[in-house]
Amino acid sequence: MRRALLLAALVPLAAQAQPAEELAFWESARGMDSPAAYQAYLNAYPAGAFAPLARLRLGPAPVPAVPAPAAASLAGPAVSGPATPGPQAPAAAVWLRPAKATVRLTDGIALDLDATGLRAGSNHRLIAVAADAPEAVADAQAFAAGSTPIEAKRLRLTIPPGPPGQGEVRLYYVPRFEGAFTLAARVPITVLPGAPGAVLARDLVREAASFGPLRFEALHRDRPLLVQAGFLRIRPRTEWNVRWFGGGLQEVPLRAAVISIGLPGAAPDGTGSRGEVVCVLAADDPATLNRLAALNTGDPVLVRGVPTTWDGGEGGPLVLSGCGLEG
Repeated sequence: MRRALLLAALVPLAAQAQPAEELAFWESARGMDSPAAYQAYLNAYPAGAFAPLARLRLGPAPVPAVPAPAAASLAGPAVSGPATPGPQAPAAAVWLRPAKATVRLTDGIALDLDATGLRAGSNHRLIAVAADAPEAVADAQAFAAGSTPIEAKRLRLTIPPGPPGQGEVRLYYVPRFEGAFTLAARVPITVLPGAPGAVLARDLVREAASFGPLRFEALHRDRPLLVQAGFLRIRPRTEWNVRWFGGGLQEVPLRAAVISIGLPGAAPDGTGSRGEVVCVLAADDPATLNRLAALNTGDPVLVRGVPTTWDGGEGGPLVLSGCGLEG
């Protein structure tokens, strides 16, 4: 009722001052009394004297429907970053893909990966751990020494496997303006068990780097160990250090062989080491020579010898003295 009285009061006042053409248009629209008619008047006279009345007749403008957000795709990234204003390019994917889902303990884990989406961060590192290992890095120094540093780009490389059993390869980095390692990507891996009672060559190298020469020598003096690794190569005589044989040139056996064992093709770890160990062995018997001749790079080998870092102070490799093939 109030709205009708308002319309009745406004129409005569507006009609007094309007040209005959607009007034006729309005009267025609009011006579039809339909939304289409009122809208036609507003189209012709958007600022006309009767425009407020036409809008009242049309009622409130409909609120445009806002489309519901699309459901998240199961194939999309698991974690997205915070929204930022303005147009922006989609974040690059970060992924890991092992060449094999199952590896031997003496093998490296060959990986294809893309870490370009993490270029704003720093200290990008790969590490293989047990599947149930905590995600948080508790000891940053030990983690840095045992992991493999990489660049934030697309790569193909080989890293040391983790402990035997169900494990994961994890990609960590330090986000920009932060100080702690963050887990960016992970992929499952299975590591087959090694020889019972054997220690890995790469673990011996890490132990030597951690303990230092004196402590390492004291720990292993006159205590042969069973060591397993992958065969790398036979070292030629031009690379021999006579001190590896325990004395001068006169003590070098007439028939000797020096082989390197470790992790074939592995990238250097956080200490810069590839985990290579030198095995100095006598090759007097045909059986030893035949076995050496049959070895190919990457073949698993077992050797027994006394670990030592003694090499005449020249900063050489970890050496197994009195070394012999086992198994």
